[in-house]
Amino acid sequence: MQSVLHKLFCRCPPKLENHRLHRKLEFKNRLRKLVNVQHAAFLKNEGIETSPDEQLPRYHPDFDLDAVDDIIPAKLPEMPKSDVGQSETMREYLKTVPDSSDTLPDKIKMVIKELRSPEKKVAVVADKCIPLSPKKYVETKNTSKSSLLE
Repeated sequence: MQSVLHKLFCRCPPKLENHRLHRKLEFKNRLRKLVNVQHAAFLKNEGIETSPDEQLPRYHPDFDLDAVDDIIPAKLPEMPKSDVGQSETMREYLKTVPDSSDTLPDKIKMVIKELRSPEKKVAVVADKCIPLSPKKYVETKNTSKSSLLE
């Protein structure tokens, strides 16, 4: 039973990464284009006229697909060489980038310093004091509501 299930799951083709899928589709399109060019030459030799924009639904019955010219072999492109100076991780990249905190306005620097401090203070927004601690925020929210029965 397991071997049958294993065979069923193995029939599925492996999923390709985006760049490999793109290469596969490009290869198919170039093969199709090569066959279409040779088919157009065959139709011209037979005396059948077609417009270049016309897409035929199928090939001529007398057109032999096995007689299509072979693909001209070409040298594969070389693998890109990795850049020595290029960072591999985000942490390495951030170490190379200059610190931009000097360009921030003073108010923003002050807020960042308050948020980083272990003591959670109160932020004043629109003339309301809002505690920065989540527990204190929930407490102030719950106490400010009054019920209809009071």
